[in-house]
Amino acid sequence: MSWKHLAARLATSLVLVAPAHAVTPGYVDNFTAPGVAGWDGGSALSNPLTGGVGGAADGYLRLHEPFSAHFGAKSSNPNYQGNWTDAGIAQVRFFLNDVAADDVFQMHFLITSLIDASTTWQYNPAWDPPRGQWQQHTVDVSSSANWTRIRGTGTFQNTLAAVDRIHFRHDLPPFTASSDSVAGDLGIDQLTILKAQWYATGSGNWSDAANWVGPVPDVADAAANLLGRPTVPATLSLTGPITVGTLTFDNLNTYTIAGGSTLTLRSAANASISLAKGAHVISAPLQVDSNTTISGDGSLTTGNITNAAAMAIQCTVAANDLDGAGTAAVGTGGVLRARHIRLSALALEAGSTVSVEPGGGDAGASVLNSLTIAGSTDAWLGTLDLADNILVIHASPETRDQVFADAYNQIKTARNAPSDLWTGPGITSSSAAADPRHMTALGIMLNDPGSGRPIAASIHGLPLTANDIMIRYTWLGDANLDGLVNADDYFRIDSNYIPQKPGWYNGDFNYDSVVNADDYFLIDSAFLGQTAPLASLAPPPNVAVPEPAVAALLAAALLTLRSRRASSPSP
Repeated sequence: MSWKHLAARLATSLVLVAPAHAVTPGYVDNFTAPGVAGWDGGSALSNPLTGGVGGAADGYLRLHEPFSAHFGAKSSNPNYQGNWTDAGIAQVRFFLNDVAADDVFQMHFLITSLIDASTTWQYNPAWDPPRGQWQQHTVDVSSSANWTRIRGTGTFQNTLAAVDRIHFRHDLPPFTASSDSVAGDLGIDQLTILKAQWYATGSGNWSDAANWVGPVPDVADAAANLLGRPTVPATLSLTGPITVGTLTFDNLNTYTIAGGSTLTLRSAANASISLAKGAHVISAPLQVDSNTTISGDGSLTTGNITNAAAMAIQCTVAANDLDGAGTAAVGTGGVLRARHIRLSALALEAGSTVSVEPGGGDAGASVLNSLTIAGSTDAWLGTLDLADNILVIHASPETRDQVFADAYNQIKTARNAPSDLWTGPGITSSSAAADPRHMTALGIMLNDPGSGRPIAASIHGLPLTANDIMIRYTWLGDANLDGLVNADDYFRIDSNYIPQKPGWYNGDFNYDSVVNADDYFLIDSAFLGQTAPLASLAPPPNVAVPEPAVAALLAAALLTLRSRRASSPSP
């Protein structure tokens, strides 16, 4: 290989690995300090330190050319240098002022590449600012449609990915590397480079282009940045369906995305909701069509979520209904609250918490095809709080025994925590923990008594099969989870006192793996103290329903209880 070819190879490799400078989104050149802040160029530059956009105490950059000549200025300020595409820069905004005589300007904005210093692109629209007045102008860098390459061979996108400096110059068409001449005085102030973002100072319509820097985000993979512009809580109203790929909240003032139309998350790769800070709200229906990560130091409250993909929750999310064929994984430190969770799968990592809001009634019943809690038997690391609700876990004939065993142990671990009842990790009930009479609990039952025929056909309107595992908040002693304690439950505990079959359904109401006087004490207390029945089970068709509380059977059960007690109940 010749030295010439080697040099060409090295030059190419240097282009590929050129260092990325840290462009600063939101940076403002406002010339409040003495000097010209690193600007230079062919025209004479100064800073009067007065007369800027801010008034008498505000400076600006003044360009002066007493004779007709090339007119302009440039800056290689590090705040402008770097990858504008990765930084999300969508616009440049600034104020211009014809500060002396009424000159005829055709001012343009330009960018030059960091890597290929010979490539410069000029923005086609020109400005002739009014004499003695500051007028704001906007440069759109989201598309090359209004730009002309005046030097070099680099593409517009490659130039944006490695900006070295910015320019202003007077130029007339056709646009070439050599600019036109003019004499005059021009002021530049408050030059700002802006990410695509919501730029209204408060509330507004999402679809109104005037409210955004850059295009209105409404397409798959679009980025909707809700940043620090509003200084008060702001509501973004959806008047029609909106689709984005990423959604970023970064403001201590609350953003609320509201309306009856659906906000959809859709991306060719992964969608995301980033909550840098603040407590924010999406009250509009939220549709998750792509794998989505929700993360950050802030929090999110939503209305109903329909999830068709894989959600990863790594912060605090409070939803209304969470439905769909998708999955949810709550990461370490993550918190998920919902009125119900009806998904294909729910996974809780170590240190995560999932809570179902109390008082949901029929709407509070959750359904999963799979539940995974980090940890192992007697050592679970995540917490699922069902409060006063129901959870149905669908299983298959092949998986139901293991699913039941895991869920049973998760309830046991939560209920029998060393510190107090229902305070451990696993599957717990804050409602049972808060019950001052300690008469309620979570019961668990495989919906098959051994015959292959389901014990119940539905609960809270949810259809059941014989392979389903039911977990519900109910009275202590409600062995068959029908919402009340009666002779049927005494029959269950009596039938298993001698054979000592394990499980809640067989009378082990305190999850200590034995049916004894402690369990009789619990069922007696709940029988006498129960108030209104909880939601009832619907039996399968053509199955007779026993009378709920036959006095003779109950008396016999209580007599058997007294004769079988061998010890006083544990405290």
